[in-house]
Amino acid sequence: MKKKSVCILLIFAAVIVLTYVTGESYYSGITKKAGLEKKEEKVYQYQYDLIVDSPDSQFWQAVYASARKTAAQNDVLLEIMGPDRGTSYDKLDYMNMSIAAKADGIILQYNGEAGLEKAIDTAVENGIPVVTVM
Repeated sequence: MKKKSVCILLIFAAVIVLTYVTGESYYSGITKKAGLEKKEEKVYQYQYDLIVDSPDSQFWQAVYASARKTAAQNDVLLEIMGPDRGTSYDKLDYMNMSIAAKADGIILQYNGEAGLEKAIDTAVENGIPVVTVM
């Protein structure tokens, strides 16, 4: 009787180990195929947001590429955002998001839009420098 119990316990343990190994192997294969394997994360010292009217335009993409290269050399994460990104957000919404996220700086394409002046003042009051460009 005791031998039978030990045998059943060993079979049960073997099934559990086999299930784990098979599942782990399957998960590893799926994540590699999907390109989701663990990658080294980069933590930046600063975050700056570039908020423009047309972030997908050729001009702003060229500006962003050049600025991002310089930013990376200075341990800065630079993100571009704007209303053309398939969302219902406008520049004021992006300004408010940057302020709420406590960005280290904001570069804003400012054309005198209503509400943005107050958002610029709020950012500066919160210690976030804002550079406006046209």
